Amino acid sequence: MRMFLSWLADRAATYAAGPLQLPGGWGRVREQRAEKDRNTLKHNGGHPDQPTIDLAAIDTTTFLEASTPLVFQLDYAAVSMADVIPQPPVRDLVRQAEAASADGKQLAAMVALAEAFEELFQTSPLDQDYARKAVLRLGPTINRPLRDGEIAGVLYPPEDGRRKRVGGRHQELAQQIAAVTEIVMALQAATRLTLIGVDFAAAHRFGLLTPDIVDFINGRREYRAPDTYAPTPQDVAWCCQFLVTASLRLSAAEAQLHDPYRGTQIWKRIATRPSPGADLVWSEE
Repeated sequence: MRMFLSWLADRAATYAAGPLQLPGGWGRVREQRAEKDRNTLKHNGGHPDQPTIDLAAIDTTTFLEASTPLVFQLDYAAVSMADVIPQPPVRDLVRQAEAASADGKQLAAMVALAEAFEELFQTSPLDQDYARKAVLRLGPTINRPLRDGEIAGVLYPPEDGRRKRVGGRHQELAQQIAAVTEIVMALQAATRLTLIGVDFAAAHRFGLLTPDIVDFINGRREYRAPDTYAPTPQDVAWCCQFLVTASLRLSAAEAQLHDPYRGTQIWKRIATRPSPGADLVWSEE
């Protein structure tokens, strides 16, 4: 932090002495203060106290508010980390959530964030048919698990004129199959997140902070939350930052999922090793 403030002070001094004049009162006093704090930490091992840290934060904010319009032609308050999200639909939903939160509509913000998470992971290459062989996908997704009663009906069908029922532990087996399916679904969802570098505890917290989505066969969609559900602007901001991180992690993983030979049906032999230790014999082009 001290080194960063020192860098800010150097840049501020450069801008103040050159054609870019920083408003907001950033000048020699703040530069000297940042340099003093830096030297105290670096050369004397003196850690800053809380008032010093708070003042440094104010100085940094002042500098960024003053310099951002000059360098990027943007108002500092309009800058959002959502702009770095690579997936356009997810980026739009996160910006929508930010706008709703700023307008005091925290529930609407959380609904948008829940949909952004769904858009990010349920429509990604991690969950599409052509990625069936991808290691990050961990097999096909079970979208509609059978209940134990349905499994029992398959294992122990009713009697008819050609078949009689025999005794057995079909109901117990059905319950175990249903339990294993539930475990696999949970492990698959969690492992898909952790394999691309998303913190599982953070993902779990995101799920606790956002409403559940329930879809019906007629196309109706409901968003459900506990009776005491009352998200704060800080909750919304945390969830937005989580989606920024997750989207970047997923984008990096998707680059590794691309198969340059997708759709190729004909395979050819490129080389042969006649025996262990022998030289490769390359096939004719």
